[in-house]
Parts: sequence; structure tokens; C-alpha cells
Amino acid sequence: MKFVVAVHRCGRISRSSAQWRPLIGIAALAAFLVVAVACADDGAEFRSPLGFELNVATLADVRAALGDAEEFYIPDSHHEYGICYQADDSDRIVVFQSARESGGAEQRLLAVSIFDQNRRSLPCSPSSLEPSQLDIGALRLGMTEERFRSLGDTEPVRTDQGRLSLGFEERRELTQNEREMFPQENNGVQIRADVFTAIWCLPGEGGASEIGVWQTVTY
Repeated sequence: MKFVVAVHRCGRISRSSAQWRPLIGIAALAAFLVVAVACADDGAEFRSPLGFELNVATLADVRAALGDAEEFYIPDSHHEYGICYQADDSDRIVVFQSARESGGAEQRLLAVSIFDQNRRSLPCSPSSLEPSQLDIGALRLGMTEERFRSLGDTEPVRTDQGRLSLGFEERRELTQNEREMFPQENNGVQIRADVFTAIWCLPGEGGASEIGVWQTVTY
């Protein structure tokens, strides 16, 4: 099943399909999204949250680095699964999300969400993560709405739940692993990867209480 995403592309609105519906605040995204896309930035600083590269690292990589964690189904989601860790000596938690149907046995990492506390009683495992490590580039808990807006050159979109979202696009050449997926590249057919990275936050009087990033790659 595919979900249509309405995207502001440097002042224009167009539609694109996203095969996966990444986690935002442990709530499934609406089937129809509007995301503001920055024009002068490809979002590179947000692509490897906590050192795990989206759409490259797997949940197995996360477990190997942070310890075992129970896998759970994301409530109200589209076949999405996650694992959760609690920061050391802190109420803050991190959810790493994948999708069985997209990642297969490897379960590629599609999204990371960070919360100031475990309001939904998720099964989070203890970890050695320090609260100071829980930043995604310049995206961090406690940041002001003004600071979030400064991360892109386009006005962020506010969802019905009050979250702000901002997207970044990049078209790049295929990696070596991707070339193996497309043997026609060897016959002179040029295929490019379109990378869409979106960041979001839930602003409040005391700053952002939830932040996250998700990414899709299409060819």
C-alpha cells in the first residue's frame, strides 16, 4: 500500500508516493501529508541520528551497539515496528523504527524519534546513552519553535497534532550496494536515488518535548 505525500518543492506543491509511513510521535501519519521542503539544504546533518545512518543501518546494528531491546508494533501504524531505549539516569527515550515489509530480515532503520519522557509506557530497555547525546544534528529536545524554523529556508508545516515538520531533498548517484539492485545500470541506463529526509518537533512552552527524523529513498 502506498501513501500520497504532498510536498512543497521550493514554493511549488507537487505530489509524490512514499512506500513507508515513518513514525512521528508514535502515532501513524495521516495518509495525506504536507511537508515544507527546504530549497538550499539537503538535510545531510540529520541523516545519521545518534550515529545510525537511515536506510543503511538496521535494527540489528542498533541492538549490537546499545544492547538487546524488545521489538514492538507501533500502535495504529502500517506494519511498522520499533525498539526503544531509555537514556541513562533520565526519563528521555529513543525509538528506532523500521518496517518488516520494507526491511525484510535486515529491517533497515527508517526513522528515529526522541521523547522527553515515556508517556505511552513503551517497552524501553535501559542504555548507556547520555541525555546530552540525544541530538539529531541541530535538532534537539527543549529547542524553541523559532530555532526549529531556522533549520530550513522554507516555512515549516504545522500538523493537526501541533507538530512542525520540515523536509530536505537530494538526488544522488547510486551506492555500490544500490547498483547491485539495478543491473541495468551496467547497460548504460542511468538511475538516480531521490532521498527525502524530514525532521519534526512538538513545540511547547518549555521547548520541544518530542523530536524526530524519517527518510524515504526512491529510484
